[in-house]
Amino acid sequence: MDATPSAVWDNEFWEVFHPGYREPPVTNADVIATINPDTKIIVSLRNPISRMQSAYQFFCAFHVYMCDRPVTPEKFHNLASEAVQIFRNCERTNSVRGCVYSTDTHQLAT
Repeated sequence: MDATPSAVWDNEFWEVFHPGYREPPVTNADVIATINPDTKIIVSLRNPISRMQSAYQFFCAFHVYMCDRPVTPEKFHNLASEAVQIFRNCERTNSVRGCVYSTDTHQLAT
């Protein structure tokens, strides 16, 4: 059992194996289904805003992100707004799947 939320969707290396593609031809779910078609997966989702805020505080605390100190609700709001705008800009030229799996668009919301 793995409780890492990103294990469901994250595959940062797909662009390395498929240069020039705009979206991954294969997802983690495809790989799991190929290896073990009888696999049953249960996913429990948190409120996405509280999950994003928790990740923001965690990654700032451990200096994964360069964050202005102190971490405040206003700074989180600005980061979330920026992430939404980046995603919307991505959707202008890419599919939703391409934007979800893009290493350029998902870093702010991870």
